[in-house]
Amino acid sequence: MKLKKNIYITVGSIAILLLGATHDVFGASMGRWAFQGDSIVQSATKQVKSSKDKLQQKTESNNKAKGKGGLFAGISTDSQRDHDNMVAGINGEVKKSKKYKPSPEEDSKQKDAEQAQKQKDLPTINAELANSVLTPNVKQQLGNVSYSGYGAFDVKGGHSDLNTNVTSAPYVHNTLDTKDRVAKADALLNKSSRQYKSREETGNDKKMTPPGFKNQRTGDAFNMLYNRGHVIGYAIAGSIKGFDASEANPKNIVTQTAWSNQASMGDSTNRGQNYYESLVRQALDKNMLVRYQVTPIYDQDNIVPSGMHIQAKSQDGALDFNAFVPNVQPGYVIDYKTGDAKKAE
Repeated sequence: MKLKKNIYITVGSIAILLLGATHDVFGASMGRWAFQGDSIVQSATKQVKSSKDKLQQKTESNNKAKGKGGLFAGISTDSQRDHDNMVAGINGEVKKSKKYKPSPEEDSKQKDAEQAQKQKDLPTINAELANSVLTPNVKQQLGNVSYSGYGAFDVKGGHSDLNTNVTSAPYVHNTLDTKDRVAKADALLNKSSRQYKSREETGNDKKMTPPGFKNQRTGDAFNMLYNRGHVIGYAIAGSIKGFDASEANPKNIVTQTAWSNQASMGDSTNRGQNYYESLVRQALDKNMLVRYQVTPIYDQDNIVPSGMHIQAKSQDGALDFNAFVPNVQPGYVIDYKTGDAKKAE
């Protein structure tokens, strides 16, 4: 009778050991998924911890009595397999729960994936339309440019000359030119500068009307001709203190075509500003330190930029690009002096 009781206690202890082994992973998952007021889970966690503490005392006592060759000596392989299965089951059930709440980072990545899928169908531009903004004055400002074949141009062979040998907290520095137009913006970015919450959640939902913003419906996947184009994007710098990441920052918002602004996250064959920003977002999520610079390029006295000169370089060199995104829209001819536009014939 005593033997059976001891066997029951030992088998029960093994079960508690397996359950206890999940405690740390389960507890971490709870924190990441932000359960609130779940008294059942909290109670269960306390019970598991208590059982785990008692089990440790029992194991030490058994090992002293039985030595290393005792019943517990052969448990590790089976325990690991059972542990993995139990953790997978717990994670799956938690995600199915109505109380599951993804972190802002998880939610942002999911939205990015959904947006990338939608943007696979966005209209593209051809070389003729892309080249239409490369006037002699614009070329002089950019220097050596070559068409990438995907809507944008490579500047200086596509490689940035930004200095990444800097020691500083993340920052954004916006400027205006002598005509009070939005000009070059410099930034130093890391993962802490990323913003995963919506503009409404962070109070950055204010808007302004930039010069030349004479919008009209396009009737295609873009819906509208113009966007309030940001120079330094909200998602990559929205957490930097002192930076106005709203669409009402007169030093950071320009009239930008929907193609130039939106095309095309995750699609290397349709390279608007969002394509290059997606590379920066991915680098920051991998904990890279990134120098980033965006300059609206104007032809003479125009109030609407001809395009955006964008370059970025990570400190480890893994991220490195230098590009010019033309501010054009498929099927439209734009007057950059005024912002007026008409459908192409």
